[in-house]
Amino acid sequence: MTVRLGPGRLFGELALDDEPRSASVMTVEPARVVTIARERFRTFLAADPDAAWSFITMLMRRSGRLTRAVADFALLDVYDRVARVLLSLAQPTGGRQVLPGPITKVEIARRVGAAREMVSRVLGDMVKRGCIAMEDRCIVILRDPGDRG
Repeated sequence: MTVRLGPGRLFGELALDDEPRSASVMTVEPARVVTIARERFRTFLAADPDAAWSFITMLMRRSGRLTRAVADFALLDVYDRVARVLLSLAQPTGGRQVLPGPITKVEIARRVGAAREMVSRVLGDMVKRGCIAMEDRCIVILRDPGDRG
């Protein structure tokens, strides 16, 4: 599964429990990354209850998003999963909902657990139905892409 995190976002938090991890990280633009030793971070959280609560809140939100993503994989078809991804990535820009920067069909396919070819068909159908438009290699949402009516 591919997840995009913006500037200032935390990742690698699961390493706090001493279990091995299999995730990897790749930046899509130049980035400055800071690592914090496990014991130092634990000491910091123990000394600052507000920071600990902020960290717990972040973990709860991520857990909720993960739960929704698992439910989407189990209960929604590819079309609806693609629609949800597009809506979740869209940002208001000039009075419209636009996906920031170009996003590849491969990246969408990874996010929704489908083949790139299937994502191409779904996006093509969304364009034909007037739900989305491609402008300057960006996807613009014109109306709810999940509405097939």
